[in-house]
Amino acid sequence: MRRHLFVILSIFLLLSGCANWGVVDKTRMLMGTQVQIIVSGSGFTRVAKTAAIGKAFERIKEIEGLLSVYDATSEISKVNSFADVRPITVSDDTIRVIKKADEISKITGGAFDITIAPLVNLWGFGPRGVILNKPKEREIHNALRLVGMRNIKIDYARKTIRFLRSGVRLDLSGIAKGYAVDCAIETLKSEGIKNALVNAGGDIYCIGKVSPCRQWRIGIQNPRHKNEIIDTVDIEDSAIATSGDYERFSFYSGVRVSHIIDPRTGEPKSSVPASVSIKAADCMTADAFATAVFVLGPDKGLDFLSKVASVEGMIIIEKKDRFEAYRTDGFKKK
Repeated sequence: MRRHLFVILSIFLLLSGCANWGVVDKTRMLMGTQVQIIVSGSGFTRVAKTAAIGKAFERIKEIEGLLSVYDATSEISKVNSFADVRPITVSDDTIRVIKKADEISKITGGAFDITIAPLVNLWGFGPRGVILNKPKEREIHNALRLVGMRNIKIDYARKTIRFLRSGVRLDLSGIAKGYAVDCAIETLKSEGIKNALVNAGGDIYCIGKVSPCRQWRIGIQNPRHKNEIIDTVDIEDSAIATSGDYERFSFYSGVRVSHIIDPRTGEPKSSVPASVSIKAADCMTADAFATAVFVLGPDKGLDFLSKVASVEGMIIIEKKDRFEAYRTDGFKKK
């Protein structure tokens, strides 16, 4: 079985409300995780809501077909196969995601970097599968030479990608799900839906409300006990995404090693923090920032978030037998 199919959901939806507002709730397996779409509100029949949800699922499937590194026929796989030979033309969706990733890489000082694929594969978290032994320092050093946005040339006008060094590879896993969620929400809006939630393995975007008197309430999972909620947050017309060391990990010499790798050092993050949750205006931003702040760590992560407009966050740290949560002002409990 492929490990990427068994990502533990980092956020639970809490559907307690004052009234059932004609909720339609559907789930499909897409992008290596369970994707849940819920539509609420009056003015639409159950059939109409179900049809709108179906179109949103198809849009996510379309994005998966473009951006998945696990699909050998995807657009990003084509880029990885041929961009070190010639410029590869990509779709509007792909160039939009790459542009956003480039912007976030710059403002995070490289803590988020889509050229991280050589390191992801080296540590056994990519399509090539699990490794048995920790990589050697020489292997990490060689992979690091291939990491960095300096190693790719992007022509936004022509929508082309060209690798400047042989062996460079892209991995959009830290941003693709967020973008797919955004696209699903736009599809629902185009169908006239005003109240909905899309949840792709913990990358969540909510519009409107779940009922006339209640916002969508999201429960954030305890990093060590998947059925326990450590905090809740109300969401309306915005997104939230969580990255954690519990989603996918390995052990080397008794040390838990997260699938989240620091592009600057070549080493996976371990122990601190346990999870990072980010609220933003769109899910693509929340998704990428959650990874970047996890890489930056608690102190630098909170300092970074304090300087970024319209983005809030919560970092959960494990200390012996307890957890401590650190929040930006906009994420603090009311």
